Amino acid sequence: ILDMGGGLGLARPFLPARAVYTVADPVAAWAELAARGLPEGFPVAGSLERFVVTTGEQLPFPDETFDAVLALWSLNHVQDPSRVIAESGRVLKRGGRFLV
Repeated sequence: ILDMGGGLGLARPFLPARAVYTVADPVAAWAELAARGLPEGFPVAGSLERFVVTTGEQLPFPDETFDAVLALWSLNHVQDPSRVIAESGRVLKRGGRFLV
């Protein structure tokens, strides 16, 4: 599962434990904060399996890589939402889901 603009990975606790979870975010500081741990109330702290510093407009993944793409708190922050949607479609496996 790719979480575009996922920051600290706050969606992780709501996903199946077996899911491979990747956060793609242009702010590297999110991964550093998660690694150091956060105040109580953020159970996801330290559980980022994979963090890639990138934008949604230029995803560095091969075509048809992910079963699902999440864009829960990110489209309002991007320069080109239509490009992000196109990139999401490109990296989704056939039959995958894009959750916005």
